[in-house]
Amino acid sequence: MKSKADIVQCRDALPSVPLRLIERIIQASSDPGDVIWEPFGGLCSVAVAALHTERQCYSAEILPEYYELACERLEGGVFQPSLKD
Repeated sequence: MKSKADIVQCRDALPSVPLRLIERIIQASSDPGDVIWEPFGGLCSVAVAALHTERQCYSAEILPEYYELACERLEGGVFQPSLKD
């Protein structure tokens, strides 16, 4: 099993979709208050974007390491800048 540090290092090395792009997609395809489904949560970037755009989000992640990091990100308010900023 990978350590938390290995997961963070691996996450940082992977290309990711910019949060602002995810927010724009959410805004174009849903209304405030709608529910967004993120079946492959990872670090829950879609959930962060949904919260920034006043949507609800349900995410799923089967890897415990990613789940823990996603929970820390969401609970700790570790968000990237949003379109509102």
